[in-house]
Amino acid sequence: MTAETKFSDQQLEETYPKGIGNHFWNHARNRIIASTLFAQGVSPQSRILEIGCGRGVVVRYLRARGIDCHGVELSKSEVDDDLKGAVRMGWDCFELPVEFRDSVTGLMLLDVIEHLPDPVNFMSRLQTSFRNARFLLVTVPARKELWSNYDDYYGHFRRYDTKLLADEFSRSGLEPRKVGYMFRALYPVMFLLARIAGSRPTRQSTPTQIWAHRLLAQLFVVEYGLVPAGLPGTSVIGLAIVPDRHDERAAGGDGPAVDAKHTIRQ
Repeated sequence: MTAETKFSDQQLEETYPKGIGNHFWNHARNRIIASTLFAQGVSPQSRILEIGCGRGVVVRYLRARGIDCHGVELSKSEVDDDLKGAVRMGWDCFELPVEFRDSVTGLMLLDVIEHLPDPVNFMSRLQTSFRNARFLLVTVPARKELWSNYDDYYGHFRRYDTKLLADEFSRSGLEPRKVGYMFRALYPVMFLLARIAGSRPTRQSTPTQIWAHRLLAQLFVVEYGLVPAGLPGTSVIGLAIVPDRHDERAAGGDGPAVDAKHTIRQ
């Protein structure tokens, strides 16, 4: 990422206050991301890099589940001690040491490319710089009708639908395998906030009733697997592979490769 895309210190603090990983949205997204990676065949021999990782909420979650996940973030804020060996703050991903970049077998851009003026070029560059990366996992905010002050405040260029993300994958030289909505039950709430209230909070709140957030997260995970694919949600998750690097050990581990048939969830 280029320097102008990074969060200010204030924005980083507002988005990643201490304990935000316990929020239902983060916990549900973490679980969906983890299940997507395991389905891709990620194993302890795989090295995954999250680009634009903030303070490492996802990195911590995945490492606790046996995934060799690392993070890189342009902002220079501090991370917790348990992540200092796994998260590099103040780094451009393209300037990481070549040895490290060559060790990465999978990449993640989690709520990142909406901040980029040219995400297609960025995803193309990643394939050149990370020569052994075999797949890219992306999450983005969904549905342009949900645009609000939140998008303006955090410097979003766009909100996505499944077709747009799949198209950007293809134009960057990637092969989309699965693209679908998440957080469908949140859609009417966010629609009302955007269209009627006209605004939404820009500061994230650290949860106090963690048990309630875990229960709500579980409901969103179940929803993701059961609700019809065509129903819009507030986020899109997409998985794409680098075609000429895809084989039966797609993630660099011993797990199964992704089904060769495209699964684009509209």
